[in-house]
Amino acid sequence: MGRLTAAPRAPTTRRLRSDGRSREWQVRPRIGCVSNRHRVVIVGGGFAGLYAARELGKADDVALTVVDRRNFHLFQPLLYQVATGALSPGEIAQPLRSILRKNRNTTVLLGEAVGLDPERRVVNLSDGGSIEYDTLSVETCAHHA
Repeated sequence: MGRLTAAPRAPTTRRLRSDGRSREWQVRPRIGCVSNRHRVVIVGGGFAGLYAARELGKADDVALTVVDRRNFHLFQPLLYQVATGALSPGEIAQPLRSILRKNRNTTVLLGEAVGLDPERRVVNLSDGGSIEYDTLSVETCAHHA
């Protein structure tokens, strides 16, 4: 019988957050051959962003990343019914990950895009991170007062 050995622990990285605390993440290799897949980043999880993500989620040759500063999609046409008490807030808000859960090529990130570098093809996030892309789709929604 062969000896059982423990699997090597995944390497970790630490990042200092803006509040002074640090956080540790495991660095895992990407699944699949990402270098051969077209990297698409969609900024915004509104109607346009979700429509684009659902269509691109069907393509096997695309690695799709959706970035939004909220982790849910709000169906605003029914907002007045929540204000009158006819509906609960949970009935008009749906988590983005649950909407896109069937898309195997899709990653949903909670973050706010604060800058672009079109020459390097990078989206800069408010937490200091960045996302590389081959194609960028900016689908930010309207803001209401």
